[in-house]
Amino acid sequence: MIEPNTIDKLKNFSDNRKDSGYQLEPLSGISPSVIIFGEKHTDNTERKDQKDLIKNLGLANFVLLAEDEGYFTSWKGKYGCEEVTLCDLEKGDKDKKQRELLRRYLTAQDLEKYDFAFETDHLFGICAENYPDLKLKQQFNDAREKEMGEIIRSNHSRESSKPIVVIIGHYHAREDSEVHKILEKEKIDHICIWNKKAVKEFIW
Repeated sequence: MIEPNTIDKLKNFSDNRKDSGYQLEPLSGISPSVIIFGEKHTDNTERKDQKDLIKNLGLANFVLLAEDEGYFTSWKGKYGCEEVTLCDLEKGDKDKKQRELLRRYLTAQDLEKYDFAFETDHLFGICAENYPDLKLKQQFNDAREKEMGEIIRSNHSRESSKPIVVIIGHYHAREDSEVHKILEKEKIDHICIWNKKAVKEFIW
C-alpha cells in the first residue's frame, strides 16, 4: 500500500501541472499499491520531473515497470528502485515481439488480417480510418495495453509487499485504457497521473 503522504505529494505534483494538461485519478479503490505515470517518451523535461518526484516520494524497494529499456534500466539500485521490468515492444526483433503479442489477444481470423499487414509492411504505414473494418492500429494498441496490464498484475501478485511504479506513454495511461480495465477487474487499487492534452495530440 502507498502511504497517504505519498498520495498527497502525487496530488501536488499533478495540481502544479494542471495548466499543462496533467491530472490525477485514484482508480479501483482507496488503498493504492500501484502508481502509473504517463509520459511523452524521451521528453527530457518530463523525465527530470519523474526522477525528482520519485526521489521526493522516498519509496523503499519499489518495482519499476517501464517501456524504455535504455533509460529506465539505469534506475535499478537508485531512488529505492529494486527491480526494472520492461514493457517494451520496440527493441530487438520488433516484428517477432508484436506477432507474439497479437497471438495472445486476437482471434485467428484477425490474425490472418494482421499477417497480411505485416507481410505488406502496412501495419504502421496506414491509418486506422483507411481500414474501418479492421482498425488495425487500435487493435494493436488494445493488445499492447492488455499485455501491460498483465505485466502489472503478475508483478503485483509476486511483489505484494512492494509498491509498483509504472511509466508508460500518456496514451496508454488514458482513462479508457485496457491497462485500467485489467487492474480494476483484478481489484488492484492504483493511482494514475497522465497528461490529457498529450493524449488528444496523439497521432496514429
